[in-house]
Amino acid sequence: MIFHDRVTVVYKIDGPKDPFNNPTKIDVTVPDVPAEVFSLDSDVSISSDLASVINRYRLIIHPMADIPAKNAVNELRFSWGPYQVTGNYSGLIADGAVERHVIRGRLHHYEVICKSVVG
Repeated sequence: MIFHDRVTVVYKIDGPKDPFNNPTKIDVTVPDVPAEVFSLDSDVSISSDLASVINRYRLIIHPMADIPAKNAVNELRFSWGPYQVTGNYSGLIADGAVERHVIRGRLHHYEVICKSVVG
């Protein structure tokens, strides 16, 4: 598979517990991962107090990103093009589980549906 785009994968994993037995979060950033990005759809939602636009994309990601299973990851986001992760709720947000595609027993690529909410 030939990848034409590059994404940055950003997520948090549970780290060691602090002295008060609260889990800490460790930020993980994997920059410059080969990927393919496909636009799926856009939706406009208008309510009495605000209007928002939701853009959805399908990402096919090279396995070098090493994305853990969903139950081990918090706040999985992607930077791509105009959608950069700059803080909370920025970038492309994973809209569901990351699918692992295996061919002949080896991880071939990941697929994930993402969305960006503007407004």
